Amino acid sequence: MTIKLVDLLIETVFEDANYEAVYDELIPNPATGKNIKVRSALSNSQHPAYQAALAHIEGRAGDPNKEDSGTTDVRKQTAASDKRAAEAEAEAEAEDTARIEKRMQDLASQGLEGDAATTIIEKEESIGSANTELENISKLVGDPDKFNKLSETGRGAVVAKYRDLERDKKATYAEISDSYVEAGIEPPPELQEEMQQNDSNIKAIEQSEKQETEDSAAAGEDPPKSWSEKYGEFVNDLDFKTEDGIQGFLDDAPETARGI
Repeated sequence: MTIKLVDLLIETVFEDANYEAVYDELIPNPATGKNIKVRSALSNSQHPAYQAALAHIEGRAGDPNKEDSGTTDVRKQTAASDKRAAEAEAEAEAEDTARIEKRMQDLASQGLEGDAATTIIEKEESIGSANTELENISKLVGDPDKFNKLSETGRGAVVAKYRDLERDKKATYAEISDSYVEAGIEPPPELQEEMQQNDSNIKAIEQSEKQETEDSAAAGEDPPKSWSEKYGEFVNDLDFKTEDGIQGFLDDAPETARGI
């Protein structure tokens, strides 16, 4: 159920013009035990607090009959929306299948088949996913109105996620390159260029980490923990692949970052 559909439910059960305030009310997240906003819980139907958010909205209605009626109306619209979503997902899956089959043919033309081709495609998909997250992180960091409003831990988690993704890409690129080499084929120029860019990004990260260590030493402090060690618990839950994931992070970060 999307936020727009939940709006219909809220409008039905709340006569008051300020019904949208319910989105900013807090409910417990059963996965963490911490409080999060209703809006964040509704950002993804797989969110552990999603059902609790719906129940919270329905429970605020006051009139049980009106609540049931509103809920029924919304659920009908949700069923239609879910059907459209399923059709869109099936279409996307068909497009992915066609794309992968074409890539298999491309690799076969280069002499790569079987496990080698499968490994390359799997790793390329992983790189593509990482690039999507890196692009979204760059947009977030480049938007001071959003980034600067995050808690210190929220900002740290974003940086740690960026660094982890770049390092993971290095290992993935190495596996792709090895698949070519083991088949007796020179890795293509575009792959080598991507690997060089990744190496450059990691060098910049390492330079930043070196500077952080030097600054701590100059201040007479112990060497700082890596960003992944410091913010790892939070980083593991971050998903910047979709707009819902990003919005959920922006909504949650100021609250869930506390105490980590």
